[in-house]
Amino acid sequence: MEPGAGMVWPLLLVLVSYALDALAYIPAHATNDTTGFSDTSSLVLQWYPESSYSETVSYQLVGADSTGISQGVLVHFTEEGLIAETTKTPWIALISCDANTTDFSTEFDIFTLARDRGAVSAVLYSNTSESCIVNPEYADPQLFDNVMDLFVIPSLALSRIVEDQFQQEDPSGTYSLFNPSALNASVAIVSTAIVNHTVSAPGLLFATLTAANATRPASSPTVPAPPATQTASIFKSMVKLAPWM
Repeated sequence: MEPGAGMVWPLLLVLVSYALDALAYIPAHATNDTTGFSDTSSLVLQWYPESSYSETVSYQLVGADSTGISQGVLVHFTEEGLIAETTKTPWIALISCDANTTDFSTEFDIFTLARDRGAVSAVLYSNTSESCIVNPEYADPQLFDNVMDLFVIPSLALSRIVEDQFQQEDPSGTYSLFNPSALNASVAIVSTAIVNHTVSAPGLLFATLTAANATRPASSPTVPAPPATQTASIFKSMVKLAPWM
């Protein structure tokens, strides 16, 4: 064996592992049946300056050691083109349940990949159907680890409002894909938002997910109602969805 050859195989195994990770599957599917979405969990989005929007979401999977409350930058997350880096800046994965990649692996799931890269929870949405449902077998703790809290946006109209606001606040697409460098650079903004409940700079959406049965600390203020400018923005989004309005 040539010198250094013994180091090649471990390196190749690591690279193969990351390659498989990038083809992880999404253990959820789109649905038009939302009759079972009866809880009143919430998603609150905040952005600069002092603006906010909130909507009801469905709490579909309780993560291990969860408090029912998670906060961080909202980031579009997909298994395609994923890089093997992480960040300590809290972030929440916004994941489409519409389709898996062509050559996805059944060994790695999208939520584990997000957790391994620093995500604190995930929100599922659909661009083609009313909502998403987590696969029953994935929700079984005997078969899979409950790696994080999983929430679902319960309607196509609400998903489009979130996407529209995402595009308005992040026109450069900084958080349209997982970007650890951008997340690392925003750590001060996110830390301040968690403590003070305000976003101190433009360019990102700060999200708070709260399960219906979660208890907020007494020091946590109620997120203010959207200002008039945001109400107009939301109305414009609804007009796009319903031209007859």
